[in-house]
Amino acid sequence: MESSLAVPRLPPHDPRTPPLAVVDMHTGGEPLRVVLAGCPEVVGPTLLAKRRYMREHLDHVRRRLLLEPRGHRDMYGAVLVPSELPDAHLGVLFLHNEGYSSMCGHGVLALGRFALDFGLVPAPPAGVREARVNIHCPCGLVAAFVQCEGGRSRGPVRFHSVPAFALATGNRLQVSIKQKQRPSLSPAICHLNLGGGREEM
Repeated sequence: MESSLAVPRLPPHDPRTPPLAVVDMHTGGEPLRVVLAGCPEVVGPTLLAKRRYMREHLDHVRRRLLLEPRGHRDMYGAVLVPSELPDAHLGVLFLHNEGYSSMCGHGVLALGRFALDFGLVPAPPAGVREARVNIHCPCGLVAAFVQCEGGRSRGPVRFHSVPAFALATGNRLQVSIKQKQRPSLSPAICHLNLGGGREEM
């Protein structure tokens, strides 16, 4: 029995929440949900101001995109916004189940391909096998390099993030060690390093 499913309209929904159009991507199984349409305008003169505005006024969009029933605890999101940096092809706000981050490595890899395949950056000239996509993340300008063929992504993506540096080195800490007989304090040396959205101790 042959049947066709015609869906002339969206199922019932709250008219105050317009439908969101998204593209779901993944890099090695790590998910990224890119918002195409339906997100209210994210205002602010800088990318960090836009992130603050989204957190304070549009957090319902993040929750709707990433939490159950449409998302899950490992879902990551990307809202594309204009950047104030002249060298950036696009700006991005990274979202996750608990809030907002300043960098997402797998998100940059996916967005490199997305930007090339959706025409957000000019296709490289014929014969060029790698396209550069400058993505303004909250941590700074990140360059993604997308292998391509015929103006479309094909193959691996790599990226150069913002510089990493040591914020503090050689700090002495007293660490409590629990032993069977009695707890003791032992000194430990701590180094604090920053790089993109990650702090390492």
